[in-house]
Amino acid sequence: MSANDLPADKLRRLIPLLGSPVDAEVVATARAIERVLATAGADWHDLAAMVTTLRPAQPIRTRRPRPGPHDADAVKAHKAMLERVALAMAGNPDGRRLAPWEQGFLRSINDQIHRLGTPLTDKQLAALQRIHDRVVL
Repeated sequence: MSANDLPADKLRRLIPLLGSPVDAEVVATARAIERVLATAGADWHDLAAMVTTLRPAQPIRTRRPRPGPHDADAVKAHKAMLERVALAMAGNPDGRRLAPWEQGFLRSINDQIHRLGTPLTDKQLAALQRIHDRVVL
């Protein structure tokens, strides 16, 4: 069996779903991949053999570029928003509670901003903005 025999489009959509943090989604995805492989007359061993012999035409994932001078303003703005959330929480510890996920998220982006100096992604910024609007305003 060759790589051309497998339905690459379906597998390309399914394989990233194996990275889900939800165990049930991972199992469901694995079973879906198994069904796609069976339809093509293949199994996991065939997929593994093909993956190890294929060479990507381009790198699968590239590293994020180092922050440049244009990112300094974004990092500064993100730091300020994070500090406003921290101050609001410190000034009113009983009134506005954060969910455990939000607490972990804020610790994570605090580390990203202060230790690594990298700006937040659009998704991270949107989550921080939602927390900020609820806690500060």
